[in-house]
Amino acid sequence: MKRSRSFIVVAVTMLMASSTLAGVTQAAGPEGSAIAASSADDGSPGTTRDIDDLVAADVDGLALKAAPKFHTGGGIATYLIRLTDAPVPTYRGGRSGLPATAPRTGQQLDPEAPAARRYVDFLEEAQTEFVTQLERSAGRDVDVKFTYQYAVNGIAVELTADEARAISTNPNVLSIAPDQVRELQTDVGPKQIN
Repeated sequence: MKRSRSFIVVAVTMLMASSTLAGVTQAAGPEGSAIAASSADDGSPGTTRDIDDLVAADVDGLALKAAPKFHTGGGIATYLIRLTDAPVPTYRGGRSGLPATAPRTGQQLDPEAPAARRYVDFLEEAQTEFVTQLERSAGRDVDVKFTYQYAVNGIAVELTADEARAISTNPNVLSIAPDQVRELQTDVGPKQIN
């Protein structure tokens, strides 16, 4: 019974993802990047307005990037910056001296494994170098609120809209978006999820 519920959850998730991306087409952007474009952006369900905070999706290795959105209220806001290196759970190797950390099918990630710790150290060092570049670009010290290595590889940092716009062209930036407070719409899910 538990296996069939898991299958249903996975199937529903895949259907939702495929229907969300159905209206998105891939167009080549500057420097060969992939940019998400929608055939319609009229606010109707399934258009990019419905998923306006989607700045990057990785579906079977296909990165779809939408144009970044920047804070419009003036002053400093917190921005979430996703960097290009893979987070710990999805890193499949490829860097000299850093073995893959992605668990094999049926296994769980061991965050204390030596390979995972080395890769976390690598990501933290790369994030520190990125912040140094960001501070040079901004001409000031920036306030890094959080760093992330597991769910995503990224940072949360306070920037002006102009600073965010300037750093968005950095080749190490996969996506950038202002942090948003979201209101919980429901605490009830389908009965299949339990």
